[in-house]
Amino acid sequence: MILSHRKAHFWSAIALACLLPLLFSIGLIFRPDYPFTRLEIQPNISRPPYADHSAFTWQTGSLQLKTRLHQTTLEGVSPILLEISPLKPIKIPDPLLYWQIGTEKPTKITEDMVLLGSLRGTSPQYFPLPPQAIQQKGQLILFSQGYKQIIAVFPLSTPN
Repeated sequence: MILSHRKAHFWSAIALACLLPLLFSIGLIFRPDYPFTRLEIQPNISRPPYADHSAFTWQTGSLQLKTRLHQTTLEGVSPILLEISPLKPIKIPDPLLYWQIGTEKPTKITEDMVLLGSLRGTSPQYFPLPPQAIQQKGQLILFSQGYKQIIAVFPLSTPN
């Protein structure tokens, strides 16, 4: 290797060794915050679940979902949380849960649908419902990213 290239390589390696950790730290400090769309931990449910009519068990093919609606007083979160407990492991690739206003069965995912989050495992998962879900009837849509199709549609209305 030519001596001038060796010197340039030496100093550039030292500069990278000093600058990369610094730039990485700056990137972590100034990264944007994204609001959570799904609660990863057991939420602080302030009141018991709604009456018995808020518990549903939905089944389509091999998929079985048990759901309950909860009222909550968490700040910045919808006052109604949807608890979903799959009774069996979900054997659908990348399942996403959407909520849509109305009772018309969708054929594809549209802009007006609200993404609640992804389903995984068999432990209970909590999804804050959008404010519109309190006043209007809607439906839950289970969409598979792997199959690129709607797997199931379940009606959902919240008691007022």
